[in-house]
Amino acid sequence: MILKHFKIQPLGLFIVNILSIVLLAIVFWNSILKTGAGVSVWAVLLLAIALISASIFYIAYLKETNPEALNNIIEKKVEEERSSILAEFNKKEEIVEDVKIDLNEIINKIIPKGNFKNIGLFASKFLQNLANEVEVSQGIFYLLDDEKNNYNFLCGYALTDEENITSFKAGENLTGQTAVTKEIMVIKEITDNYIIESGLGKGKPVHLFIVPVLNVDACIAVIELATFKSDIGQITDILKIIATPLSDKLLQMKKS
Repeated sequence: MILKHFKIQPLGLFIVNILSIVLLAIVFWNSILKTGAGVSVWAVLLLAIALISASIFYIAYLKETNPEALNNIIEKKVEEERSSILAEFNKKEEIVEDVKIDLNEIINKIIPKGNFKNIGLFASKFLQNLANEVEVSQGIFYLLDDEKNNYNFLCGYALTDEENITSFKAGENLTGQTAVTKEIMVIKEITDNYIIESGLGKGKPVHLFIVPVLNVDACIAVIELATFKSDIGQITDILKIIATPLSDKLLQMKKS
């Protein structure tokens, strides 16, 4: 690609001159064989002019392709590539910065601010904010009882019956299993003949999210969410984003 930057006209003209010399030589040779006469002075002169012309063009070609010119072309090309790479890197940094801003906005929208009398009020406000952001139809917040090692019902969102919601231990039912695996469980596109038994009761939500809230390697809370929204990936990403600040806030309130 670098050679394309050189002027190729001298090389082309040099080749044309060489061909002309060859053709002249053939013509002269044939003329000598046919007529038996010697070569005229004009023929020799023309041949000499052609050789001199070819030599000039060849020298011009060498001048165009000298090492200094080649280095200049290479340096220019390297600088262009460097500028292009830096431009792409700056674009990526801008994109990353935009993503950070978006993450902060999501956290600020969902994690409640201000002072709350107890964790229950905080958790209730959290579920409301989360419902507004990801269109949750129902939600339950369970908090770990450190002494009994149970996950107890703390608060709910849009529930019709809170009295029948029972406590559970890690490993019990789907909700308790999530506390063991410490990974978000997503049950999606539930069929008509498939019933989910969880804190939300027995029914057929469109999508069910069971979310462990972790502090290092300990599950300190579990959240159940039922939603009709189809974008499961987006909801999962949001839940992962808010998990750490939510855990930090819960620990802060438990200590106070």
